[in-house]
Amino acid sequence: MTTPRWAQRVNDNAAPFGSGELSPLSMMYGMPDPALFPAEELAAATARALQTQAAATDALQYGLIQGQPDLISLLTDKLERDEDLKVTPSNLLITNGSAAAIGLATRIFTEEGDTILIEAPSFPGATTIFRRAGACLVQIEVGPGGIDLPSAECTLAGLQARGVQPRMLYTMPTFHNPTGLTLSLEDRLTLLDLASRYDIIVLEDDAYRDLYYDAHTGPLPPSLYALDTEGRVIRTGTFSKILAPGVRLGWALARPEAVRKMMLLKDEGGTSPFAQHAAVEYARDGTLSTHIGTLVEVYRAKRDTMLSAIERYFPTEAQWTQPSGGFFVWVTLPPSVEPARLLTLAREEGVDYMPGESCFEGQPPTPGTYLRLSYSTLSLDDIEEAIKRLAKAICAVM
Repeated sequence: MTTPRWAQRVNDNAAPFGSGELSPLSMMYGMPDPALFPAEELAAATARALQTQAAATDALQYGLIQGQPDLISLLTDKLERDEDLKVTPSNLLITNGSAAAIGLATRIFTEEGDTILIEAPSFPGATTIFRRAGACLVQIEVGPGGIDLPSAECTLAGLQARGVQPRMLYTMPTFHNPTGLTLSLEDRLTLLDLASRYDIIVLEDDAYRDLYYDAHTGPLPPSLYALDTEGRVIRTGTFSKILAPGVRLGWALARPEAVRKMMLLKDEGGTSPFAQHAAVEYARDGTLSTHIGTLVEVYRAKRDTMLSAIERYFPTEAQWTQPSGGFFVWVTLPPSVEPARLLTLAREEGVDYMPGESCFEGQPPTPGTYLRLSYSTLSLDDIEEAIKRLAKAICAVM
Protein backbone atom coordinates (compact mmCIF):
# COMPACT_ATOMS: atom_id res chain seq x y z
CA MET A 1 0.00 0.00 0.00
CA THR A 2 1.30 3.46 -0.89
CA THR A 3 1.92 5.71 2.10
CA PRO A 4 -0.61 8.58 2.05
CA ARG A 5 0.88 11.97 1.20
CA TRP A 6 -0.18 13.46 4.53
CA ALA A 7 1.57 10.69 6.46
CA GLN A 8 4.85 11.41 4.66
CA ARG A 9 4.99 14.76 6.45
CA VAL A 10 5.78 13.00 9.72
CA ASN A 11 9.25 11.62 10.46
CA ASP A 12 9.33 8.12 8.94
CA ASN A 13 11.77 6.99 11.63
CA ALA A 14 9.57 8.05 14.56
CA ALA A 15 9.01 5.42 17.24
CA PRO A 16 5.62 3.67 17.38
CA PHE A 17 2.97 4.85 19.83
CA GLY A 18 3.60 4.07 23.46
CA SER A 19 7.22 3.00 22.96
CA GLY A 20 9.86 4.51 25.21
CA GLU A 21 9.79 7.51 27.54
CA LEU A 22 8.93 10.88 26.05
CA SER A 23 9.26 14.23 27.77
CA PRO A 24 5.81 15.77 28.23
CA LEU A 25 5.30 18.83 26.04
CA SER A 26 2.16 20.77 26.96
CA MET A 27 0.35 23.19 24.69
CA MET A 28 -2.65 23.09 27.03
CA TYR A 29 -2.55 26.31 29.04
CA GLY A 30 -2.41 29.95 28.02
CA MET A 31 0.15 30.87 30.65
CA PRO A 32 2.98 33.36 30.20
CA ASP A 33 6.49 31.99 29.83
CA PRO A 34 7.97 32.04 33.36
CA ALA A 35 11.42 32.68 31.86
CA LEU A 36 10.10 36.14 30.94
CA PHE A 37 8.96 37.12 34.43
CA PRO A 38 10.95 40.23 35.50
CA ALA A 39 11.65 38.81 38.95
CA GLU A 40 14.73 40.91 39.77
CA GLU A 41 13.13 44.12 38.57
CA LEU A 42 9.96 43.38 40.55
CA ALA A 43 12.02 42.67 43.65
CA ALA A 44 13.73 46.04 43.27
CA ALA A 45 10.38 47.74 42.67
CA THR A 46 8.96 46.11 45.79
CA ALA A 47 11.92 47.37 47.82
CA ARG A 48 11.33 50.89 46.53
CA ALA A 49 7.64 50.62 47.43
CA LEU A 50 8.65 49.87 51.03
CA GLN A 51 11.70 52.11 51.39
CA THR A 52 10.10 54.70 53.69
CA GLN A 53 7.67 54.31 56.55
CA ALA A 54 5.04 56.36 54.71
CA ALA A 55 5.45 54.28 51.52
CA ALA A 56 5.35 51.03 53.49
CA THR A 57 2.20 52.11 55.30
CA ASP A 58 0.46 52.87 52.01
CA ALA A 59 1.52 49.53 50.52
CA LEU A 60 0.76 47.36 53.56
CA GLN A 61 -2.41 48.99 54.90
CA TYR A 62 -5.95 48.34 53.67
CA GLY A 63 -6.44 50.06 50.34
CA LEU A 64 -9.03 52.03 48.44
CA ILE A 65 -11.84 49.97 46.94
CA GLN A 66 -11.51 51.57 43.51
CA GLY A 67 -7.74 51.10 43.46
CA GLN A 68 -4.59 53.04 44.27
CA PRO A 69 -4.63 56.44 42.53
CA ASP A 70 -1.09 56.01 41.17
CA LEU A 71 -1.99 52.75 39.41
CA ILE A 72 -5.19 54.22 38.00
CA SER A 73 -3.18 57.20 36.74
CA LEU A 74 -0.64 54.83 35.19
CA LEU A 75 -3.42 53.06 33.30
CA THR A 76 -5.08 56.25 32.08
CA ASP A 77 -1.70 57.42 30.77
CA LYS A 78 -1.04 54.07 29.11
CA LEU A 79 -4.42 54.04 27.37
CA GLU A 80 -3.87 57.54 26.03
CA ARG A 81 -0.29 56.81 24.93
CA ASP A 82 -0.90 53.40 23.36
CA GLU A 83 -4.45 53.82 22.01
CA ASP A 84 -5.10 57.56 21.96
CA LEU A 85 -7.97 56.73 24.32
CA LYS A 86 -8.79 59.42 26.84
CA VAL A 87 -10.45 58.19 30.04
CA THR A 88 -10.77 59.60 33.53
CA PRO A 89 -10.01 57.85 36.82
CA SER A 90 -13.78 57.51 37.35
CA ASN A 91 -13.85 55.08 34.39
CA LEU A 92 -11.44 52.60 35.99
CA LEU A 93 -11.72 49.95 38.69
CA ILE A 94 -8.74 47.85 39.81
CA THR A 95 -9.63 44.19 40.38
CA ASN A 96 -8.09 40.90 41.47
CA GLY A 97 -7.21 39.90 37.90
CA SER A 98 -9.52 40.31 34.91
CA ALA A 99 -11.62 37.33 35.99
CA ALA A 100 -12.79 39.34 38.98
CA ALA A 101 -13.76 42.19 36.65
CA ILE A 102 -15.77 39.76 34.48
CA GLY A 103 -17.46 38.40 37.59
CA LEU A 104 -18.36 41.86 38.88
CA ALA A 105 -19.82 42.91 35.54
CA THR A 106 -21.88 39.72 35.45
CA ARG A 107 -23.26 40.35 38.92
CA ILE A 108 -24.12 43.97 38.10
CA PHE A 109 -25.86 43.46 34.79
CA THR A 110 -27.43 40.00 35.01
CA GLU A 111 -29.60 38.01 37.36
CA GLU A 112 -30.03 34.26 37.69
CA GLY A 113 -31.84 32.92 34.64
CA ASP A 114 -30.85 35.80 32.36
CA THR A 115 -29.49 35.04 28.89
CA ILE A 116 -25.85 35.81 28.07
CA LEU A 117 -24.59 35.51 24.50
CA ILE A 118 -21.16 33.93 24.10
CA GLU A 119 -18.97 33.16 21.14
CA ALA A 120 -18.62 29.58 19.94
CA PRO A 121 -15.88 28.78 20.72
CA SER A 122 -15.25 30.94 23.79
CA PHE A 123 -12.90 31.27 26.77
CA PRO A 124 -13.88 28.49 29.24
CA GLY A 125 -12.90 30.57 32.27
CA ALA A 126 -15.50 33.21 31.44
CA THR A 127 -18.27 30.76 30.62
CA THR A 128 -17.66 29.08 33.98
CA ILE A 129 -18.26 32.44 35.70
CA PHE A 130 -21.51 32.89 33.77
CA ARG A 131 -22.76 29.39 34.59
CA ARG A 132 -22.03 29.93 38.29
CA ALA A 133 -24.14 33.09 38.11
CA GLY A 134 -27.05 30.99 36.86
CA ALA A 135 -27.06 32.43 33.35
CA CYS A 136 -28.57 30.77 30.28
CA LEU A 137 -25.78 30.71 27.69
CA VAL A 138 -26.54 31.03 23.98
CA GLN A 139 -23.76 30.46 21.45
CA ILE A 140 -22.96 32.59 18.41
CA GLU A 141 -20.61 31.01 15.92
CA VAL A 142 -17.14 32.41 15.31
CA GLY A 143 -16.28 32.54 11.61
CA PRO A 144 -12.99 33.14 9.76
CA GLY A 145 -12.93 36.81 10.78
CA GLY A 146 -14.26 36.52 14.32
CA ILE A 147 -17.80 36.48 15.67
CA ASP A 148 -20.22 35.78 12.79
CA LEU A 149 -22.44 38.86 12.72
CA PRO A 150 -25.19 37.57 10.40
CA SER A 151 -25.47 34.57 12.72
CA ALA A 152 -25.56 36.94 15.70
CA GLU A 153 -28.41 38.96 14.20
CA CYS A 154 -30.33 35.81 13.33
CA THR A 155 -29.91 34.55 16.90
CA LEU A 156 -31.02 37.86 18.38
CA ALA A 157 -34.08 38.04 16.14
CA GLY A 158 -35.01 34.48 17.08
CA LEU A 159 -34.68 35.22 20.79
CA GLN A 160 -36.73 38.38 20.43
CA ALA A 161 -39.48 36.45 18.63
CA ARG A 162 -39.63 34.11 21.64
CA GLY A 163 -39.79 37.00 24.08
CA VAL A 164 -36.23 36.48 25.36
CA GLN A 165 -34.17 39.60 26.07
CA PRO A 166 -30.44 38.81 26.33
CA ARG A 167 -28.77 40.89 29.00
CA MET A 168 -25.14 40.71 27.90
CA LEU A 169 -22.80 39.66 25.09
CA TYR A 170 -19.35 38.40 26.07
CA THR A 171 -16.74 38.80 23.35
CA MET A 172 -12.98 38.84 22.88
CA PRO A 173 -12.59 40.80 19.62
CA THR A 174 -8.81 41.18 19.78
CA PHE A 175 -6.66 38.01 19.68
CA HIS A 176 -9.64 35.90 20.60
CA ASN A 177 -9.22 33.02 23.03
CA PRO A 178 -9.21 30.29 21.74
CA THR A 179 -9.02 31.09 18.01
CA GLY A 180 -6.53 33.98 18.00
CA LEU A 181 -8.74 35.92 15.55
CA THR A 182 -9.20 39.69 15.52
CA LEU A 183 -12.43 41.41 14.52
CA SER A 184 -12.15 44.11 11.83
CA LEU A 185 -13.11 47.74 12.45
CA GLU A 186 -16.16 47.39 10.20
CA ASP A 187 -17.37 44.33 12.08
CA ARG A 188 -16.79 46.03 15.43
CA LEU A 189 -19.05 48.87 14.38
CA THR A 190 -21.67 46.41 13.16
CA LEU A 191 -21.48 44.53 16.45
CA LEU A 192 -22.05 47.73 18.42
CA ASP A 193 -24.99 48.59 16.17
CA LEU A 194 -26.54 45.19 16.93
CA ALA A 195 -25.99 45.71 20.64
CA SER A 196 -27.71 49.08 20.42
CA ARG A 197 -30.69 47.84 18.43
CA TYR A 198 -31.27 44.90 20.76
CA ASP A 199 -30.26 46.81 23.93
CA ILE A 200 -27.47 44.51 25.11
CA ILE A 201 -24.52 45.22 27.40
CA VAL A 202 -21.22 44.23 25.74
CA LEU A 203 -18.51 42.70 27.95
CA GLU A 204 -15.23 43.10 26.06
CA ASP A 205 -12.38 40.88 27.28
CA ASP A 206 -9.13 42.54 26.14
CA ALA A 207 -6.55 40.41 27.92
CA TYR A 208 -4.06 40.16 25.03
CA ARG A 209 -4.19 43.55 23.31
CA ASP A 210 -0.60 44.50 24.19
CA LEU A 211 0.77 41.31 22.61
CA TYR A 212 0.48 42.39 18.95
CA TYR A 213 3.07 40.74 16.71
CA ASP A 214 2.25 42.23 13.30
CA ALA A 215 2.33 45.95 14.00
CA HIS A 216 4.27 46.43 10.75
CA THR A 217 1.05 45.59 8.86
CA GLY A 218 -0.88 48.43 10.48
CA PRO A 219 -2.47 49.43 13.79
CA LEU A 220 -5.02 47.35 15.62
CA PRO A 221 -8.67 48.39 15.33
CA PRO A 222 -9.86 50.48 18.28
CA SER A 223 -11.40 48.56 21.14
CA LEU A 224 -15.16 48.23 21.32
CA TYR A 225 -15.01 50.47 24.37
CA ALA A 226 -13.26 53.19 22.36
CA LEU A 227 -15.88 52.94 19.58
CA ASP A 228 -18.88 52.83 21.92
CA THR A 229 -20.96 56.02 21.94
CA GLU A 230 -23.71 54.80 24.27
CA GLY A 231 -21.83 53.63 27.36
CA ARG A 232 -22.90 49.99 26.94
CA VAL A 233 -19.38 48.44 26.72
CA ILE A 234 -17.46 47.21 29.75
CA ARG A 235 -13.86 46.41 28.88
CA THR A 236 -11.61 44.26 31.06
CA GLY A 237 -7.82 44.06 31.06
CA THR A 238 -5.04 42.43 33.03
CA PHE A 239 -1.40 42.61 34.08
CA SER A 240 -1.21 38.81 33.98
CA LYS A 241 0.02 38.64 30.38
CA ILE A 242 2.29 41.70 30.40
CA LEU A 243 3.81 41.47 33.90
CA ALA A 244 2.99 38.27 35.82
CA PRO A 245 -0.21 36.43 36.78
CA GLY A 246 0.94 36.20 40.39
CA VAL A 247 0.52 39.93 40.97
CA ARG A 248 -3.27 39.31 40.52
CA LEU A 249 -4.03 42.72 39.07
CA GLY A 250 -6.66 43.47 36.46
CA TRP A 251 -9.08 46.26 35.72
CA ALA A 252 -12.50 47.16 34.41
CA LEU A 253 -13.07 50.12 32.13
CA ALA A 254 -16.65 51.39 32.08
CA ARG A 255 -18.90 54.40 32.51
CA PRO A 256 -18.58 55.92 36.00
CA GLU A 257 -21.98 54.73 37.27
CA ALA A 258 -21.11 51.14 36.31
CA VAL A 259 -17.75 51.46 38.09
CA ARG A 260 -19.50 52.70 41.24
CA LYS A 261 -21.92 49.76 41.18
CA MET A 262 -19.09 47.25 40.76
CA MET A 263 -17.22 48.86 43.65
CA LEU A 264 -20.18 48.10 45.92
CA LEU A 265 -19.88 44.37 45.11
CA LYS A 266 -16.15 43.99 45.66
CA ASP A 267 -16.14 41.35 48.37
CA GLU A 268 -12.43 41.74 49.13
CA GLY A 269 -12.62 45.51 49.52
CA GLY A 270 -9.48 47.05 48.04
CA THR A 271 -7.44 44.81 45.72
CA SER A 272 -3.95 44.19 47.16
CA PRO A 273 -2.41 47.63 47.77
CA PHE A 274 0.98 45.89 48.11
CA ALA A 275 0.80 44.47 44.56
CA GLN A 276 -0.51 47.75 43.20
CA HIS A 277 2.35 49.77 44.68
CA ALA A 278 4.93 47.26 43.40
CA ALA A 279 3.42 47.40 39.91
CA VAL A 280 3.50 51.19 39.88
CA GLU A 281 7.13 51.27 40.98
CA TYR A 282 8.03 48.69 38.35
CA ALA A 283 6.24 50.55 35.55
CA ARG A 284 7.82 53.94 36.26
CA ASP A 285 10.15 55.44 33.64
CA GLY A 286 8.91 53.22 30.82
CA THR A 287 10.09 49.92 32.25
CA LEU A 288 6.76 48.20 31.56
CA SER A 289 6.69 49.43 27.96
CA THR A 290 10.22 48.11 27.39
CA HIS A 291 9.25 44.78 28.92
CA ILE A 292 6.17 44.51 26.68
CA GLY A 293 8.46 45.08 23.68
CA THR A 294 10.58 42.12 24.80
CA LEU A 295 7.48 39.94 25.25
CA VAL A 296 6.27 40.79 21.75
CA GLU A 297 9.62 39.84 20.24
CA VAL A 298 9.82 36.50 22.06
CA TYR A 299 6.19 35.46 21.58
CA ARG A 300 6.28 36.46 17.91
CA ALA A 301 9.12 34.00 17.37
CA LYS A 302 7.13 31.30 19.17
CA ARG A 303 4.05 31.94 17.07
CA ASP A 304 6.06 31.88 13.87
CA THR A 305 7.73 28.62 14.90
CA MET A 306 4.39 26.95 15.62
CA LEU A 307 2.78 28.10 12.39
CA SER A 308 5.80 26.99 10.37
CA ALA A 309 5.84 23.57 12.06
CA ILE A 310 2.09 23.10 11.51
CA GLU A 311 2.52 23.92 7.83
CA ARG A 312 5.37 21.42 7.60
CA TYR A 313 3.93 18.47 9.53
CA PHE A 314 0.12 18.64 9.62
CA PRO A 315 -2.00 16.80 7.04
CA THR A 316 -3.55 18.83 4.26
CA GLU A 317 -7.02 18.14 5.66
CA ALA A 318 -6.19 20.29 8.71
CA GLN A 319 -7.05 23.99 8.89
CA TRP A 320 -5.68 26.50 11.37
CA THR A 321 -5.83 30.19 12.23
CA GLN A 322 -3.03 32.71 11.68
CA PRO A 323 -3.13 34.85 14.85
CA SER A 324 -1.50 38.26 14.83
CA GLY A 325 -1.27 38.32 18.63
CA GLY A 326 -2.08 36.49 21.85
CA PHE A 327 -1.12 32.92 22.77
CA PHE A 328 -3.22 30.54 20.65
CA VAL A 329 -3.61 28.76 17.33
CA TRP A 330 -6.98 27.10 16.66
CA VAL A 331 -6.90 23.91 14.60
CA THR A 332 -9.87 22.36 12.79
CA LEU A 333 -9.79 18.70 11.74
CA PRO A 334 -12.42 16.70 9.85
CA PRO A 335 -15.34 15.37 11.95
CA SER A 336 -14.09 11.84 11.24
CA VAL A 337 -11.15 12.44 13.61
CA GLU A 338 -12.42 11.09 16.93
CA PRO A 339 -11.44 13.61 19.65
CA ALA A 340 -10.94 11.16 22.54
CA ARG A 341 -8.83 8.82 20.40
CA LEU A 342 -6.66 11.70 19.18
CA LEU A 343 -6.08 12.98 22.71
CA THR A 344 -5.13 9.50 23.90
CA LEU A 345 -2.59 8.99 21.12
CA ALA A 346 -1.19 12.50 21.57
CA ARG A 347 -0.60 11.90 25.26
CA GLU A 348 1.06 8.59 24.48
CA GLU A 349 3.39 10.61 22.29
CA GLY A 350 4.10 12.94 25.21
CA VAL A 351 2.19 15.98 23.97
CA ASP A 352 -0.92 17.66 25.35
CA TYR A 353 -3.35 20.37 24.20
CA MET A 354 -6.79 21.72 25.04
CA PRO A 355 -9.53 19.74 23.26
CA GLY A 356 -11.78 22.14 21.43
CA GLU A 357 -14.97 20.77 22.96
CA SER A 358 -13.91 22.46 26.22
CA CYS A 359 -14.46 25.80 24.49
CA PHE A 360 -18.08 25.20 23.44
CA GLU A 361 -21.30 25.27 25.42
CA GLY A 362 -22.70 22.03 24.08
CA GLN A 363 -22.15 21.02 20.47
CA PRO A 364 -20.08 23.17 18.08
CA PRO A 365 -22.27 24.99 15.53
CA THR A 366 -20.15 23.50 12.72
CA PRO A 367 -19.16 19.81 12.96
CA GLY A 368 -15.46 19.15 13.33
CA THR A 369 -12.71 18.20 15.73
CA TYR A 370 -11.05 21.25 17.25
CA LEU A 371 -7.79 21.85 19.13
CA ARG A 372 -6.49 24.89 20.97
CA LEU A 373 -2.70 25.00 20.84
CA SER A 374 -0.76 27.41 23.06
CA TYR A 375 2.78 28.41 22.10
CA SER A 376 3.42 30.68 25.07
CA THR A 377 5.38 28.49 27.50
CA LEU A 378 7.41 26.14 25.28
CA SER A 379 10.84 26.88 23.82
CA LEU A 380 11.22 27.14 20.05
CA ASP A 381 12.73 23.65 19.83
CA ASP A 382 9.98 22.21 22.03
CA ILE A 383 7.27 23.84 19.91
CA GLU A 384 8.72 22.17 16.83
CA GLU A 385 8.89 18.81 18.59
CA ALA A 386 5.40 19.13 20.07
CA ILE A 387 3.85 19.83 16.67
CA LYS A 388 5.75 16.93 15.12
CA ARG A 389 4.44 14.55 17.82
CA LEU A 390 0.90 15.89 17.51
CA ALA A 391 1.01 15.51 13.73
CA LYS A 392 2.01 11.88 14.18
CA ALA A 393 -1.04 11.30 16.39
CA ILE A 394 -3.34 13.08 13.94
CA CYS A 395 -2.06 11.04 11.02
CA ALA A 396 -2.48 7.82 12.98
CA VAL A 397 -6.13 8.62 13.74
CA MET A 398 -6.83 9.64 10.15
